[in-house]
Amino acid sequence: MDAEFAEIEEAVSAAQFSDQVSFSLLDLVRDRRNLKPLMLSIALMFFQQMSGVNALIFYTSHIFASAGFESNPNSPTMIVGAVLVLATLVSTVIADVAGRRVLLLTSGVAMTTSIATLGVYFYVTQQHQVSLSLSHCMSLCLFVCLSVCLCVCLSTLFTK
Repeated sequence: MDAEFAEIEEAVSAAQFSDQVSFSLLDLVRDRRNLKPLMLSIALMFFQQMSGVNALIFYTSHIFASAGFESNPNSPTMIVGAVLVLATLVSTVIADVAGRRVLLLTSGVAMTTSIATLGVYFYVTQQHQVSLSLSHCMSLCLFVCLSVCLCVCLSTLFTK
């Protein structure tokens, strides 16, 4: 770690004393030490987009309306939004304490479980015309779980 820090300091001091400093994106990719972190970052961003979380967040009002909140689907949407804000504030503290790897693995499993459960819930209620007694509460709880997992892990990976 100290050798890497010394190398960074050396590069910064050399850049300050040179007359012409130019870096390009190609220089970033050519260095083999940068390829693994770059590919991991791109993969994490890709999988976050492909997980469908953004679509769920964008269509929360429609999803809650179909889950039985016909009278006011915006109320649970506001609850999910408030949870997103609070979870983002909490996640800034948790990310440094627990470590990003633990958060990534834990919230990945929890997000997968909550999205799968939400999918099964909607499949059962709409395809088989079964009315679950806790339908409103269950859909809201699954969305809150999904929102917390999203904010605690995936969002904090790209902000620090």
